[in-house]
Amino acid sequence: MRQGRARNRDTHFNGQDYDSVQEASIATLLERYIDGFVLENGVTHQVNVGTSSSIDFRIGQTFFEWHPITFRPKDFKSDVAYEQHRNTKMTREEKLELEKVLAGDYHQRRFNLLTEEMQNEPFDLISTQTFGQFYSQVLQRFSSTELPTESEIAKEFGVIQQEVRAQNRDGAKTKNPKRKTLPPS
Repeated sequence: MRQGRARNRDTHFNGQDYDSVQEASIATLLERYIDGFVLENGVTHQVNVGTSSSIDFRIGQTFFEWHPITFRPKDFKSDVAYEQHRNTKMTREEKLELEKVLAGDYHQRRFNLLTEEMQNEPFDLISTQTFGQFYSQVLQRFSSTELPTESEIAKEFGVIQQEVRAQNRDGAKTKNPKRKTLPPS
């Protein structure tokens, strides 16, 4: 894996650059609850894969993507698919089903990227879209100590997001300053 490719990241927190307020908050929780996890650009955070992509986090041989589905162009396979979605009225059930499909497609694209990059090295990929998934699939799996409850850490997640926004108001701008705090799933 190549080390730390320069990229314009719009959110800054405690000396690190992130793609979003939520990513910065997730990183803080990883450092807080996973023994030995230290953010290192290109090694455990924003690990370069391929020529123009990176994976959010790496814990040993497990890569972890924080990717809430927001129904923006980046969630779709193509601009055409995005435009079709924008021009279609959907019921709540249809939207939930589309969210599952988009999450699966995203995971598969990232898996394919890693398969090509890692060649014969073993790896695992976790893609989460909700805080509940992050808690159960990442924190519970990798924490070696007893965790606070999901709701307690979800509150902490919200507080950290506020801290990230405040730090960016005092200095750098965030990509999406009006974005709401993500509720627990």
